[in-house]
Amino acid sequence: MTARADKNGFTASQVCALTGVSQGKCVQWDDRKVTVPSRKDRLATSSGHRHLRSIETVHQIAITDVLTRLGLSAKFAARAARKFTDEGQTGRAPGALFDRGTTILLVTPEGATVRNVFADTSFADVCNSASVILACNHIVQQVDAVRKTLK
Repeated sequence: MTARADKNGFTASQVCALTGVSQGKCVQWDDRKVTVPSRKDRLATSSGHRHLRSIETVHQIAITDVLTRLGLSAKFAARAARKFTDEGQTGRAPGALFDRGTTILLVTPEGATVRNVFADTSFADVCNSASVILACNHIVQQVDAVRKTLK
């Protein structure tokens, strides 16, 4: 039986189930300060208390994992992921998708930006240099699908 998600966050094992990232890798990223806890995370204050991660941190870990599998360093990938999870824009709250179109994370050597693109958007309008374009919609939908199975 799968552990039930706490109303205040997700346990380490639930984060692994939601993101597909091993618990060892999550611990390693925490120890190396690759991933940064969200203000909404509930950090363990003593033994017997679990660290509970917010959905924003879950998304940060999932996006970081995809970007590292594409060859980016873990710290750079996590910094790019936080552009989506920690910074909002007009029409999008931090960690949320745009209501319409596709929410993409555009990663260049200079950094990352979150963009809203539509079917008629030309590739040249999206980027003009060496870039990684990551569809955040797909990652958020994958996490949400697994989240629905947590009982």
